[in-house]
Amino acid sequence: MPGRSQRGFIGGTAIAIGTWDPTGGPLGTGIMVADDVFTEPAENVVLGVITSNLCSTPNCDGETDFIRGSNGPVMLPIDDRRMPANDIRVDSGFALDLTSADLVGVPYGMEGYYGDRNVATPDGANEKALHYFILDLTGPLDAFLANKDMHEVAVERANCRVGDELAIRGAVHSPLEPDGTPSDTVGSAKGVIQANFVLPNGNSVTRFSTDIVPDVAPGPSATSTFQLQTNLPNCPTSVEVLWQPDIGSTEPFATTTTDVDVRL
Repeated sequence: MPGRSQRGFIGGTAIAIGTWDPTGGPLGTGIMVADDVFTEPAENVVLGVITSNLCSTPNCDGETDFIRGSNGPVMLPIDDRRMPANDIRVDSGFALDLTSADLVGVPYGMEGYYGDRNVATPDGANEKALHYFILDLTGPLDAFLANKDMHEVAVERANCRVGDELAIRGAVHSPLEPDGTPSDTVGSAKGVIQANFVLPNGNSVTRFSTDIVPDVAPGPSATSTFQLQTNLPNCPTSVEVLWQPDIGSTEPFATTTTDVDVRL
């Protein structure tokens, strides 16, 4: 892996999620049956504030691009296919265009690993770097939204516990001017969230929420957050989320589809 001296995930961390079989295993004394296994070279998480950066591409991953947080090591995206970096995200979930962006002072959260050998960094240093597969920025970052000229809905998280509750959290934004200022007030003043999904028995379900809260109050804001919660006997594996002018509308402002994290 980039910045590491050991091969692959040797010496790393594995997280197994599953069920305990008390009579399983070669000795019949119990065994963990894994449903999901996640592996990392290290479980390193860093929270801080960006103190310097240079971004020439929408994802700030050009040959000369770099991001430093809290005056610490440079943060580099992992370009290895075993653990490729996601696009840099804002915590609301909207796609970003960071070309020529000044990110100094923006809070961030990084997940990845701290390398054990020096690498050449785009800003000319030769040092141990933080190699990330997730880099989230904390908004609002309206001026850097990739699709600022349109209505957009994004889901930050959708999770469901079997026999309990489906919870969806996300955000919406109305069209913005090039400098990031709102061109209308739909994002904060109007609309409902509609969720469509299919249960394991084949039944189609629709739920609504009017809980759309402006990020900046009082007054209109382009970016607003929402939550939708509903009790269910079983969980869907995916959900379609629509930002509607009102209940029953056939022309949504924006739509998106996301997977649901299902837990027992």
